[in-house]
Amino acid sequence: MVPFLIGLLPYTCLCGYDQKHRNDAGISPAATGPGASGQRVSLLWPLLAGYMISWAAFQLLAVPMILKQQKFHVVATSYLVVSLILALAGIIVYALGIKNGWVSLKTGLSQIKADLIGTSAKQDNGTGNHPGTGKPAGTKTGVRLMMILFWLVFAGLLLFQLYMSYHLAYSDGDDAFYLPVSVTALEADSMYLNNPYTGNTQIIDVRHGLGPYPIWLAYLAKFTGVNATVMAQSMLPVVLIVLTYVVYLEIGRGLLAGSMFKDARAKNEDKPETHKEGNIHAENEGWMLPLFMIFVSALQIFGNYSFYTGATFLLTRSRQGKEALGNLILPMIFLLLLEMSKQIQGNAVAKESPEDMENGKAAGKDKGLWIYYLLLTCTGIAACLCSTMGSFLFVMPVALAALLFAILYKKPLLLVSYALTCIPAGCFALLYLFLR
Repeated sequence: MVPFLIGLLPYTCLCGYDQKHRNDAGISPAATGPGASGQRVSLLWPLLAGYMISWAAFQLLAVPMILKQQKFHVVATSYLVVSLILALAGIIVYALGIKNGWVSLKTGLSQIKADLIGTSAKQDNGTGNHPGTGKPAGTKTGVRLMMILFWLVFAGLLLFQLYMSYHLAYSDGDDAFYLPVSVTALEADSMYLNNPYTGNTQIIDVRHGLGPYPIWLAYLAKFTGVNATVMAQSMLPVVLIVLTYVVYLEIGRGLLAGSMFKDARAKNEDKPETHKEGNIHAENEGWMLPLFMIFVSALQIFGNYSFYTGATFLLTRSRQGKEALGNLILPMIFLLLLEMSKQIQGNAVAKESPEDMENGKAAGKDKGLWIYYLLLTCTGIAACLCSTMGSFLFVMPVALAALLFAILYKKPLLLVSYALTCIPAGCFALLYLFLR
């Protein structure tokens, strides 16, 4: 709950910028589909953004205290205070967003409903008619039933994975190291000063101390009253598996709604004689999302063809930081880069006219991009929390994407912007090389 409240901070800002851009571009609420009150950012974004921010905050707090050999309770209490402050700030900003008309809980829920069962004719544009032909719009009943069926299949696959992850035990040698770190932090109130195998005191383990994911797990156990082993083996996998699928859901929404059917729909919506074909493309976009999620779920269930696959880590080693890095952080990086590419080229707001491009006054031109930069920076820091290799695995895709964006959009200054997002993660990498 706390990460969701924290995520309301960037979520509200994104919704506010999105509405302002469309107002500047002269786009009416009726043209925006289910998010008719001006809200097009998914209501699931606060959950993803909140975890990235909260993990980044824990990394920034815990690592200096670990290196100074502070007690565990100092880290836990400090992080609790910071989390509550950020959560309170998220609530306040969200309340301001509601007051200013940026966000609406009803609109967010209607957007989720549209993803699940499609839209009614009234939801499509507020009139019940197609804007180009005047004919009835909305998702057809047959398509809506097919969407519901696909979502039920995906829900069954997801529940199966959650059940197996919760009730079955998987023996893994790394648990003999990481779980005792969490238990020792709770019992001895120390961090990386005891040998996880024997319990004897040792000099500080800097290598693992720079990626204190087990300490975060100990924090969860401390303030929930649940044993650290039970938290790691049974409760945490359920949360992280669901969170992973939320990331894939947003990736699927971005990929399928962003380009695959957009051009065909745009070409046909102004032609009455091809209205039927345009509707087919619009309906395909609806049922493709649950089909995408079924495909991803099937890949995870049948992905145990090797000990090192992401599916193996997701379903059998969900309590480990390296699993969160591979199955949650890296897809989150891809999702942020995908959204940023849309924002840069203006696809997330409105198509810009040649006159505006020439004058440099394009509606929504890169505005609000700083929020994505901050989220990307927090994701890079969160990657360092999950593993000491997280900094390297974060910098590489971001650097590659920055180079491609700079070339494709002819904006070399993007290299500087993305380089700034890599500085915190780069500092942890240098710290690791210096202290190891």
